Amino acid sequence: MEDIRHEVSLNKVKLHLITKNKGKFRWKNRENNSKYGEGFATRTTPFEEESYMEWQIGYDSDINRPKKTTILKEIEFIGSNKKRKNPYELSEILFLAKEAKLISNKNLEELIFEIKNRKFSFDEQYKIETNEKETVKISDFVFHRQDIVLPTFSYYESDRSLSIEISIQKQQYASGVQPMVYFTIPISCFDNSADLLGKTSREVDEATLSITPSNIHYILNLFRYFGICSWRHRHDVLSILELLAAQ
Repeated sequence: MEDIRHEVSLNKVKLHLITKNKGKFRWKNRENNSKYGEGFATRTTPFEEESYMEWQIGYDSDINRPKKTTILKEIEFIGSNKKRKNPYELSEILFLAKEAKLISNKNLEELIFEIKNRKFSFDEQYKIETNEKETVKISDFVFHRQDIVLPTFSYYESDRSLSIEISIQKQQYASGVQPMVYFTIPISCFDNSADLLGKTSREVDEATLSITPSNIHYILNLFRYFGICSWRHRHDVLSILELLAAQ
């Protein structure tokens, strides 16, 4: 099956998401939203009440990228990296939310104004911190232990609710940090949670999440948070929002 499928009706966008660990979709277990999640193999380990999906959600794709097909391939913008882009994934959800009457052009215009007027940037405010703790001897080797502090910022309304996490991480191929955004979905938030519990991804291959008036603010907040991750993200999400507002 496709990684994501959509269904649209009045005041609802239903997302059909794969249940196996794949790329940006990772399943983990944790007691509540404030705990660190432990990953597990969904093909062999059944889902339980403490399970949740960690979705490293994105908002754009390079033009004609075969692994990132988008329903918005007719809409194009130039990204902060000067590449031609299509809106993708999170942007598709927002586009369909507008089609479902969950949001209006006025909502998008207010969001654009809000993002434009915020001057904060996570990648400028947070740097990698290290603390040398102790010298330890392991198997006749002497090591200097050093702890690296990489904070995570979470937005959630209650335990077992949807949440958004901004994780400050080391850049893989450059110096400095890069804020990573995750949309985390506890199993209880899925429409078919009762079918998932006690089963593996071999038995149930998709989890369905409905975006409705009660949780559409999480989708809008994802754009808000991308807008303060870095000036690059800010440029890109503003470009997308302005294009979607014009549709």
